[in-house]
Amino acid sequence: MISAVHDINELPPAKVKVLVSQLEREKVLLEGQLRNMEWKMDQESKAYHNAKTKLANAESEILKANENVHKYETKL
Repeated sequence: MISAVHDINELPPAKVKVLVSQLEREKVLLEGQLRNMEWKMDQESKAYHNAKTKLANAESEILKANENVHKYETKL
C-alpha cells in the first residue's frame, strides 16, 4: 500500500494520517528487529571470544603436555 503512493500531496489529509500511522508502526517494528539483531550479534561475539579463549588455553595445555612428554623421553 505504501509503495503505491506516488505523490503524498495528492492524498487527502485523512489518508496521509493513516499512512503516517502505518509508517510509525513499521518503524517501531523495524527498531525492535534491529535491537534483536544487535543482541544476537553481541551474544555470538561473546561466544566467539569465549571459544577463542578456550582454544588458546587448550593449545597451551597441549604444548605443556608435549614438553613434559619430551622431557620424560629424554630422561629414559
